[in-house]
This record gives sequence, C-alpha cells and structure tokens, in this order.
Amino acid sequence: MPYENKVIGRDLKLTKEGDLSISNTGGVETIMSSPNMLQSARNAVLTSRGFFFYNQEFGSILSQLVGQPNTTELRLLAANDVKKTLLNNPKIKAIPEITTKKGKDLDFSIECSLVPAEENTIYNIVFSVKL
Repeated sequence: MPYENKVIGRDLKLTKEGDLSISNTGGVETIMSSPNMLQSARNAVLTSRGFFFYNQEFGSILSQLVGQPNTTELRLLAANDVKKTLLNNPKIKAIPEITTKKGKDLDFSIECSLVPAEENTIYNIVFSVKL
C-alpha cells in the first residue's frame, strides 16, 4: 500500500467537474497524499468565500472579481487571496512561489508552487481566471 500522509489523509476523488469519480468496477474512488492536497487546493480556490454556511471564511474571492478590469493590481489582489486561501488549508505546508500571468483581454492565470504537509516536494498548480 502506498504511503498515506497522516495530515493530508484520504478523501473522495472528484472529477474536474466536481462529481464523484467512479471506478471501472462501479465503486467510488478515493485519493490520498499529494493528489489529495492538489484536489483540496483546487476545491478551496474555486469555491466562493461565504458559500458554506458553516464556514463563511472557506474559499476565495475569485468569483467576486468578475467584471473588473484586468489590471496588475487586480491580479495581485487575486494572487494574495489565493495564497491566503491555500495557507488556511492544513494539507499545505508552504507556498514558495505564486505568480500571475496576464492572458488575452479578461483572462489571467495564477501559478502556485505548493509544498504538502509532512513533505518537501514542490507541486505546481495553475488556476485560470476569466473576468
């Protein structure tokens, strides 16, 4: 059995659309270690802050930025909020680097380097934002 990080643990595996992932045999798949940390990071950043009644601080403000001009200041605000959101996740030990890249018109990306709890390996994740 592969190593299971005690802090990151095991969770239900989700598809890119957020649905439960079902195996070829019909069972619900689980996820652990760094893939679980990356899934957890993605879920936190893509959830609108205030969406969960029981935890109003969970999530990010990215959805609140829709309709705003794609300025350097806005991209820095988004990156800082993503960093705050990710560092509130006990599955993430550190974020050595976070950058933004302006895309076309109202698009930009936030690229993050993440270090999982109880590990020293760096993983990269990119969040695409459409204003």
